[in-house]
Amino acid sequence: MKRFTSLQTKMPLFMVGVVIIPLLFFAVFGYAQIQTYFIQQKLGDMMNIIDVKYVHMLDYLDRSKAEITSLAENPTIVASLDPASQEGGAGTVASRFLDKTVESNKFTREHATDKDVPTRNRFASLMVIDNGGTIVAANDAKLVGTKAHDHMNYSTDEAGVIDAHIDESGESMFGFTAPVVVGGNQAGHMIAMVDTALLGMIMTGEIGNVTGGELYFSGYSDNVDFYIMNKDGLMISQSRVQSKNTVLKTEGSKPPLERTHDTEAEGMRMTSAGLGTGAREVMEVYTDYKGDRVAGASMAVFEVMWTMVIEDDVQTAFAPIYRLRTILGIGLIAVMLFSGLMGSIFSNRITRPLIKLTESAEKIADGDLEESVSVVRNDEIGRLAEAFNKMTGNLRDKIDTEQTANTYLEKTVTDYTEFIDRVRQGDLGVRISTNGRQDELTSLGNNLNKMVESLENLVGKIHGASANISTAATEIYAATSQHNAGANEQAASLSQTTVTVDEVRQTA
Repeated sequence: MKRFTSLQTKMPLFMVGVVIIPLLFFAVFGYAQIQTYFIQQKLGDMMNIIDVKYVHMLDYLDRSKAEITSLAENPTIVASLDPASQEGGAGTVASRFLDKTVESNKFTREHATDKDVPTRNRFASLMVIDNGGTIVAANDAKLVGTKAHDHMNYSTDEAGVIDAHIDESGESMFGFTAPVVVGGNQAGHMIAMVDTALLGMIMTGEIGNVTGGELYFSGYSDNVDFYIMNKDGLMISQSRVQSKNTVLKTEGSKPPLERTHDTEAEGMRMTSAGLGTGAREVMEVYTDYKGDRVAGASMAVFEVMWTMVIEDDVQTAFAPIYRLRTILGIGLIAVMLFSGLMGSIFSNRITRPLIKLTESAEKIADGDLEESVSVVRNDEIGRLAEAFNKMTGNLRDKIDTEQTANTYLEKTVTDYTEFIDRVRQGDLGVRISTNGRQDELTSLGNNLNKMVESLENLVGKIHGASANISTAATEIYAATSQHNAGANEQAASLSQTTVTVDEVRQTA
């Protein structure tokens, strides 16, 4: 516990706290702001891509419908449904016309040798169908005379787009229809069937502005997925990230489909990413059809209720943000370690001299006044060490002075004690040696010497007085003796007198 309460431990922790806490706050706050901005920017870019694909798709649909409508008005096609022309082989002529049309309508791109390289037919098949659903002309002569319902998902309700479906050969197709009018009345339909792979080419960028007939390639990350869903949520274009065939076999992501079918939504809405977009569009992060978290954008083709979707795995889409987070984390750890190291170095520069001072103070407290601190520094600690050494030196000097004084005092007390004992024994010739000192004890010694001298004089006087008294006493004693003798004589005389008186009395 003492280790964690020492300056050597607390100062590095304090340095780390002072540096890391504000830095961590600003790093977290800044990262959150950058993350929000980057996610919004990324989703905005994805929506821009979808916008381009949407424009290409609408352009393709409108151009294709216009071409089919134009074909439906072609005299050769009209003649194939005109009863007056059918006996002259009009259907056969129309079939050859359609075959030539299919072959002449191809998507091409510029080759390195300036040669056109065919890549894909614009139309897989063209056919003319009467109102009873019988094929009267087709680029594939084998289809003539058969029912259109046997080959495709055909509807004569109105001209427009035939939704994607699997035809009799197992191929996924979609198509366009346009009415064929003969003599002012609808006599049948012009139908063009298209391989759904073309939709995938539009979505992946292999075909750009298909109305211009040019074909270009645009590279994207391997994790970016493009696909189109029909109204039932099935993919009608091949998923870019799936190796297996997904057309009309795999369901797309739910959030874009649900947004397309939300017919009650109008105007603008705010997405979970904080972006404003159309009420029936997606521009946010969600779980895709594979169960992965993705950043996605979608747009609805309302005429056919298709949903165009672009999705990117969040790990790829937000890789720069994750790298930034990693860099920030590593940076914070590095700063923490650096600040801890600098704090440790700084604390050692401070605490080591303090430890020496503490150890020296403890030794001095135990009585070792020879201890000193060897710290050569020009800062406050150096000055503190100098002051400490000076203090220690002063303590030694004071203690030496005190010891000298105590020795002197002890000797003086001993001398005075012996002096008093000798005086008490009657030796009035003893004297205290002051050695020329000038202090209270010397004054006391001088006074004692004077006192003994006075006593010696007094004793001398007393001895003289005693001798005088002894002589007087002798004289008094002699006089007394003489007096006693005279008294005795008087007593004898008195006794004789008394006897004489008695004798006189008896005689009387």
